[in-house]
Amino acid sequence: MHPSFSLVFIVASLSALSGCATWKHPYKGESDFYRDKLSCEKQAAQIYPTVIVNQLNPGYQSPSTTNCRRINSDDKNSQVVCNTTPGIYLPPSYSQNDVNASRRDAAVDSCLRAGDWRLEY
Repeated sequence: MHPSFSLVFIVASLSALSGCATWKHPYKGESDFYRDKLSCEKQAAQIYPTVIVNQLNPGYQSPSTTNCRRINSDDKNSQVVCNTTPGIYLPPSYSQNDVNASRRDAAVDSCLRAGDWRLEY
């Protein structure tokens, strides 16, 4: 996929999700849109089926930090006090991702545009 197409698709998708954009057709209405969209989604699902990938996000221990300061900052001979904050342990987590989701969304968008639907902002 060409990088500029990806950027246009992302911007269009985010705008559509935020409610700032609507699909318009020169002579078709809302019910036609939903019918055409469903047809495009079916085609896209055949071309780019759902492929779920399980991902392990490894856990880690963040390092501890020690901050030191003089009790009396004006006196170079005053006692130094240090505070150590322990690191935080973040356990491993698992996530799932559909690796074809963005391709499928792009195919639906392309299909709608091929049917003279235009995204208006």
